[in-house]
Amino acid sequence: DLFFFLFFSSFRDNVRPSASVVAQSAREDSHVKQGDQVAAKISRAGAPDEWILGRVMNISGDHLTYTILDEDADAGGTSSIHHLSPKQVIRLPKPKEKKSSKAFPEGSYVLAMFPDTTMLYRAFVVQTARWQGKNGAWGPYSLAFDDDEDPTNPGYSTNRSVAFQHVVALPRDFKLA
Repeated sequence: DLFFFLFFSSFRDNVRPSASVVAQSAREDSHVKQGDQVAAKISRAGAPDEWILGRVMNISGDHLTYTILDEDADAGGTSSIHHLSPKQVIRLPKPKEKKSSKAFPEGSYVLAMFPDTTMLYRAFVVQTARWQGKNGAWGPYSLAFDDDEDPTNPGYSTNRSVAFQHVVALPRDFKLA
């Protein structure tokens, strides 16, 4: 297993595995099930990435198509339903999943939900989420989103608190606008 080899080699050499190795392994281990909340890529091929918060309503028998409901859509609207391939869907972590979830390290890029919206954008991890034993859940991240300039301090980003369950690995083929 490539991940085990990279991790073991890194451990042996006293070097931490890269964020992309950890993130990729976390994504591969995250099996999407009906009812799960997901990040869903709804942009057309070749266009800049557009990701929304969605819920898995159905998975085809061959597991090649997911039917996703846009969590922010008006009830009954046809634009609220998307039929997507597995590569366009990332299961969101659950805040109480300590063993199967991994926090992304400071200095890495992630895909995260912008506060008070259901849209996900690329963000830089300023402070990683930490396991809060007394609550039995992950705490929030501090993130800096692309193009989110602090209005009181031009040229600097605003650091925003984002819940652990709204942050996932940035896809390798992510396209900026």
